[in-house]
Parts: sequence; C-alpha cells; structure tokens
Amino acid sequence: MQRINESLAISNNNEKVKILTERFSPQLALANLSNITSETPATHLRVNNDMTTKEMAKTISHLLNNTALRLDKIPNKALKTYRPLITLWLADVTKAYFIIGYYLRFGKAITTIVLHKESKADYLLLRSYCPIALKNTLNKILKRVIAKHITNTVKKYVLLL
Repeated sequence: MQRINESLAISNNNEKVKILTERFSPQLALANLSNITSETPATHLRVNNDMTTKEMAKTISHLLNNTALRLDKIPNKALKTYRPLITLWLADVTKAYFIIGYYLRFGKAITTIVLHKESKADYLLLRSYCPIALKNTLNKILKRVIAKHITNTVKKYVLLL
C-alpha cells in the first residue's frame, strides 16, 4: 500500500492503518449556524408510537440476505427465519422506546473493516479498497422503524419544504 503522491510502498501495518484511517475517516467540517437566531421557538412533537407487529415483520422481511455479519453476529437470514417468534417482542420493545422517549445510540459500537475491490490493477493504491461498517443488527431494525415514524411525522406536520 502507498500514499497517492508517494512512490514507495508501505509494509508497516501501523502505517497502513494510519493511511486507511486518513482516507476513510476524513475530518468533519463544522456546520454554518450563522443564520440560526436564538429566537427560534422550541417545538416538541410526539412521534406516533403505534408500532404494529405487521410493520415490524415487514421491516425484518426487507433485510438483505448474504450480508456481512454485524457486531452481534446475527445473520439477517436468521432474523427472517425466526421472524414469527421475534416480531411481537421487537414491536413491544420499539413501542416502549417511543413511549419513554429513549432512542438507542446507533453509532455507539461500530466496527469498520476494509475490503479490497475486485479486479483492480494495483492494490497498492487506496482507491482499490472500500470500508464496510458493521453495526448491531437489532439496532439496525429499530433504527429503520424509528426513521420511518419520524419521516411520517415530518410529512404530517409539513416540517420540510
């Protein structure tokens, strides 16, 4: 592996990790908040917490098969297979999250692995690799459901133009 503007390949694993980190985890830019005044009223909206088992079953059924295992090592195929057993439980957990206003820290535990892209001419170049984020599978399901409910609330109250 080598840096883009350097001709020497790097063999030290610590240096490789540093290069990959720089490439795939760039520094975040600060948002421009200059147009936000302190006079903006605070609005609290309750997101619809009517979570149905049908909605949870549909969310699980839309998971992709043959994906990389997540941190909890639960394959999507297993979730689909056991969907009749876990759907009611997951729906109840999600309802409880909505009612008490607790939302998971979705980014709390993420492992990123780097895979090489197939059929690249030179694997010394960074663009021959891509990062894959491995997250908790159950959090992923709950995140999808929560995002759908928030989207429905935004549409209902016409909060976005």
